[in-house]
Amino acid sequence: MANYIGIPILLLAAVINATIMPELRLGNGTADLVFLLVMSWALLADVTWTRWSRFDELAVEFDNPLQPAIVEEQDWDDTVRISLGAAFRPTERWVLRAGIAYDESPIPDEFQRPRLVVGDRVLVGVGAGYRLSDTVRLDIGYMHSFSEDVEVDISNPGAGRLVGDYDDLGANLFAAQLSVRF
Repeated sequence: MANYIGIPILLLAAVINATIMPELRLGNGTADLVFLLVMSWALLADVTWTRWSRFDELAVEFDNPLQPAIVEEQDWDDTVRISLGAAFRPTERWVLRAGIAYDESPIPDEFQRPRLVVGDRVLVGVGAGYRLSDTVRLDIGYMHSFSEDVEVDISNPGAGRLVGDYDDLGANLFAAQLSVRF
């Protein structure tokens, strides 16, 4: 439940029961390569281009005619993500995986906002898979994201200025999956 503190009751009536419908259309292209070196080794490569430049503004329009639309310029850039990896199969049941990726941020410095701070990053991951039976497989993985520091400097004539540094935006991700084929 929202807590509306300090909003005049007439203005509050204009905000409540408003429906918003976000819409975002992106385009992208991907090229994947898999090289089977020998029966137990495979090298993998991926290049992905994402057309973030279509995201030029964040517009929120309300069904309530008393609520004005909110429009915020975004002007994001197209990006490329490049990744390389390897898979090693020491036995029929086991597969070991490792990889690295470089992921560009689509957000230009002047459009960084506190609600979504994204810097260029390098991702490093390892994982393993074990075939429990012909129909059941267990996979686990770990990835660390190393991200560049990001600065935010926003000026708004009606609200003032916000300046901030976002340091050590890295993250640790753990995953586990149990797959069952029918």
